[in-house]
Amino acid sequence: MTFNLTLLLCDNMLVSSTTLAVEIFKFAQTAALANRDDVKEVKIRWLSPNGKSVKTSAGFELQPTHSIDDVFDSDLVHIPAMWRNPKPVVDQCPSYIPWLQNQHKKNSKFTAVGTGVCFLAEAGLLDDKPATTHWHYFDQFQRRYPKVQLERQRFTTQLSEFLVGLLLDRHSVTFFTRSVIYLNQQALKAKDKESMAMRLWRRHKYGFRII
Repeated sequence: MTFNLTLLLCDNMLVSSTTLAVEIFKFAQTAALANRDDVKEVKIRWLSPNGKSVKTSAGFELQPTHSIDDVFDSDLVHIPAMWRNPKPVVDQCPSYIPWLQNQHKKNSKFTAVGTGVCFLAEAGLLDDKPATTHWHYFDQFQRRYPKVQLERQRFTTQLSEFLVGLLLDRHSVTFFTRSVIYLNQQALKAKDKESMAMRLWRRHKYGFRII
């Protein structure tokens, strides 16, 4: 059995908002194996709209493994945060919108970091649902997506198929740890969820600051 993790790529993305997700999933898988739990293989795909590389906020390029025209299953779709104003990037990637809507119809689950939530909102997948984003873009987000229930006082929001949060030092760790625990039963089947959360926290609590 395989757990399919798809990582969306876009220009001006914050690399750490994707690589941290991969690292924690890999660590969770290793920890489950060390505990001799039943573990699914985690298949990771890096996705761009056309299969071409994207230029990150750090100035270097990331090469995807797939485009949206490729056919594959996604148990979890992860959407990164974008540096500064997310609107230009979302507008430059209109083909992601029907793709995300189709993944939702296929019962994929989603995690989104910071301004990456705009892709889900643009697709209408957060209409009448709670969500949060980077505080600097609260007003812009609410104007553009009035049907979304913007939670200005929360760092994360969680529904059965969506988990969104911010990339803010310990909150980034909390967000990704929660996502791993939340998806644990389906993805990794680890029995000792509480101790795994503590191991994830100890491993990743250092080195992150507000971006």
